[in-house]
Amino acid sequence: MLFPESKISVDTSKTLYGIIPKSEVQNVLQTRFLRGEPGKSYIGLRESIQLAFDRQLMINADVQPEECMVCAVLFSTLGWMHCTTKMMGTIPMLYKKMYKDGLDWGAWYFNAAMPIEIHDERTNDLLVSVTFHPLE
Repeated sequence: MLFPESKISVDTSKTLYGIIPKSEVQNVLQTRFLRGEPGKSYIGLRESIQLAFDRQLMINADVQPEECMVCAVLFSTLGWMHCTTKMMGTIPMLYKKMYKDGLDWGAWYFNAAMPIEIHDERTNDLLVSVTFHPLE
């Protein structure tokens, strides 16, 4: 494991996934923020690692697994509630993207730069934690 385990218990959490180039990991760790693709105001996340990588292949058919890192975004139960109910203008910070043709691609949009940790302001409990893992 390249990065420390999250302090959020797996049995009380929801995990969404993204894929980033390995070359971006150092920048994310230095700034402590995960950002969306250039020109996008959101971060696209998926419900499985495979769905996240499939999406990356749609964007760049030449991408190789060894060039990528998985971003696992773990939400505690309170973190999930915080992110899905906090409004960013007229839309929630985190919401499931449903397409007009009725297809569910398992896509979720996080509508801000995502801190690699989000803590409750009152209790300091960890609500959201981003960890990085090689794509295998």
